[in-house]
Amino acid sequence: MNKKYLSIILSVLLIFSLVSNFALYDLWQQEKDKAIELKQELNEANKQIGALNSNHEQEINKVASDFVERLFTYDPRVYENGREAALKMTIGGAKEKLIKEQTRDQYEEFGDQGETTISLVNITDSVYNKTGNETAEVIVQFEQELVLKGIRTKTMNEMKLWMYYTSDGWKIKNYEIMQVI
Repeated sequence: MNKKYLSIILSVLLIFSLVSNFALYDLWQQEKDKAIELKQELNEANKQIGALNSNHEQEINKVASDFVERLFTYDPRVYENGREAALKMTIGGAKEKLIKEQTRDQYEEFGDQGETTISLVNITDSVYNKTGNETAEVIVQFEQELVLKGIRTKTMNEMKLWMYYTSDGWKIKNYEIMQVI
């Protein structure tokens, strides 16, 4: 009889052990899922903190001005791969616009004069507007000096940039070009 009670007790303990192991495994899995969720929230919070720390006028105006200079300067003495550098500074709609423009010859608008075409940019002003923790708008005013077949022309232009903070820093999300004069 003792063997019978002992086997019943061992069976009950084994079943209890298995049930408790499954229950503990379930709790462990829930805690693991919570930890993953908390890590994601922490990463998002760190991204927000990074955006807030860098969402100030000087840094964003510098990124916007660099983009405009690289995009509109056609002079290998100044920027050898300006348009490629400008492309790396974009995301979303801005990247699509630049890729679409780059599919055609970058000097197509000037005909066969690509080798003698020089365009230099002088940033005259920029206006910063914080639109959110990770977003900003900048209006950059610039003077573009174009030399085509030895003839110099100057135009005043304005470019509105919509910027977004990513893990790689501030990127141009979209832009609009307006010729002022």
